[in-house]
Amino acid sequence: MGFILASLIYGYFINNSTLKKDMVFLAVVGFFGLWELIEFGFDFFTGSQFQGVVRNGVFIMSPLKDTMVDMVYSSLGALLFLIFKREKTKKPKIKRPLLKDSIKEVFSWKNL
Repeated sequence: MGFILASLIYGYFINNSTLKKDMVFLAVVGFFGLWELIEFGFDFFTGSQFQGVVRNGVFIMSPLKDTMVDMVYSSLGALLFLIFKREKTKKPKIKRPLLKDSIKEVFSWKNL
């Protein structure tokens, strides 16, 4: 998910702002941190089990470990995207004089 979110954030903001790659990474980590807080809130207030992995009423993965695994994988996904994303650099346009202007300059009476 981190890879996908990083690509969406980068794709949206690359043309609309001067967002740098490190800010994309921080936005992804922040989003997933907020997501984990929302999961915790649902578990706390509703008694659901969004955090952790439960099978047959037994925790296979504790909620803390599940949160950390989610954060690590989302961070790695964002890092992988940003490592392999190559920015398209535009070559600067060189302003060259027109040929007719160069000919006029060479054959003008001012140079004599």
